[in-house]
Amino acid sequence: MTSSLIICATGFNLMAIKNLALMAPFASFLTFGLLQIFFYCYYGDYVMRSSMGVGDAVYKSRWYEAGAAERKYLLIVLLRY
Repeated sequence: MTSSLIICATGFNLMAIKNLALMAPFASFLTFGLLQIFFYCYYGDYVMRSSMGVGDAVYKSRWYEAGAAERKYLLIVLLRY
């Protein structure tokens, strides 16, 4: 939430300032702020997709050939996803 407010304020400053020398620090700050949010979202999405694939991987494995204790653990994993 705070990052979106900072990005909006920086974007407003970029639009309001007419001097190019004063615009450069704001442009770089805005660029790095957007990159920071992009990296958080990208890697967060990667972790979410990977964790959602765990249930599919367990289901597609040869769980029926495992012992009773291992099948119980795999069932717990399947029920969580």
